Amino acid sequence: MKKMKYYLLLFLLIVAFVSNSIAQSVSLDEIITSDTVINLEAKFGGTCNCFKLNSEINFLSDSALVRVVIRDDHGLRHLVFESYPLISTSETVNFIDYANESMYLPENTRAIDLEVYTIDAECQINDIVFETRSEIADSVTIYQHRIDIERQKVAIMNQNLEERGLLWRARVTDLCLMKYEHKVTLWHNDMFNLQGYDYYAGGIFSDYSEFYNVGINGFTKSTTDTFPLVQTKSFDWRKAHGANNPASYYWDDDPDSHDIYGHVEQDGNMIWTVVGNVTEQGNGWMTKVKDQDRYDGDCAGGCFIFAPISAMEAAFKLYYNTQIDFDLSEQHLVECVHAYDNDADCYGGSCTNHNNVMETVNNGYMFIDEEYLPWLDSMS
Repeated sequence: MKKMKYYLLLFLLIVAFVSNSIAQSVSLDEIITSDTVINLEAKFGGTCNCFKLNSEINFLSDSALVRVVIRDDHGLRHLVFESYPLISTSETVNFIDYANESMYLPENTRAIDLEVYTIDAECQINDIVFETRSEIADSVTIYQHRIDIERQKVAIMNQNLEERGLLWRARVTDLCLMKYEHKVTLWHNDMFNLQGYDYYAGGIFSDYSEFYNVGINGFTKSTTDTFPLVQTKSFDWRKAHGANNPASYYWDDDPDSHDIYGHVEQDGNMIWTVVGNVTEQGNGWMTKVKDQDRYDGDCAGGCFIFAPISAMEAAFKLYYNTQIDFDLSEQHLVECVHAYDNDADCYGGSCTNHNNVMETVNNGYMFIDEEYLPWLDSMS
């Protein structure tokens, strides 16, 4: 009797397991070297809610890419997998029962086509697996599956970036977690090849192929003589996008006029006065030159106010990517800074001290235009 119960229990467990997941594997054995569409209806006429692949990829260059997508009977497309050298540990990669978005498809999905996109790569698809699960995954399970895949990619990516001496790092981002269809809409084609930029976390982004050669023996690291590491020694934001070039779209053709001061002898005394005027045109992204009356006024230490104001004016223009003639009130800021810290006034302060300019900005003080509170060269 005990044996009978044991066999009955074993039978029920087997039935439960089989009914929980029914899979059908179809052999394909096709080598793909260019963009290809494979009709799936003729190979599998049923429905499924999971689609997997067994395949092997051979990269032929560092800019190689393989992307495999299925299109369902509703016209929606789901990413099965994509791979490129930056997220791989060698030039040959094997995928066993692998699925990205296609791991959890809508119930009763009918797979119509398999779309394969390649750049400098060979993709051998061995088997395609159609699977039907009785339990429908919830949104948390689906999201966790995507997160796990992306974390594995990021780990390999950062290891490769470090080994090649590239100056940026990767992490799981909202961009890399976007669905394939949304990415196609964003980049307007199926062959977008971001070289890992959708994982960008910080640093100086550069192409992964910059420091490596690819030969018949696989990837070989190039010498600095072949691929020198070129870093910009200096960069002038005033000239970004050719903003100081009259032929550039970003040319600032609004002339800025200001007086020139100098020492002049008068009645046996040297005085600081206006000695001329200059009209500037094409300051790039910088706003016009300001005069803080350093030698003749009462606010000789106001430079710590003028410097960050000028930087912020330029930053605003760069942020909005257009030539906006900001002229913010230095007087307003020096009053606010002094109210926040009595040690900062016309006799000096610090641009970076947390008790001065930046702390004032971080605490929500708003800036007003110069015309409403012009520079008084003193504390009001």
